[in-house]
Amino acid sequence: MRAVLEFDLPEDREEFHGASHANDFWCCLWDMDQHLRSLQKYAPDLEEKEGEMVDKLREKLWDIMREHGITLEEYS
Repeated sequence: MRAVLEFDLPEDREEFHGASHANDFWCCLWDMDQHLRSLQKYAPDLEEKEGEMVDKLREKLWDIMREHGITLEEYS
């Protein structure tokens, strides 16, 4: 299977940039999620409120991704 994306440059510069850096964006989301997960699991020195905030931040990250139809599992 082959897919070809075409852009009219320079008019579609922003769309081209988004498409050509999609993997970079995914890696940023993955790294942030893994950082929050690491804090949840391996940061025993966090205060209770800090731990709750980490939980809320990771949950919010996943909510935002779901709103945009993005999951990290399908690419890992």
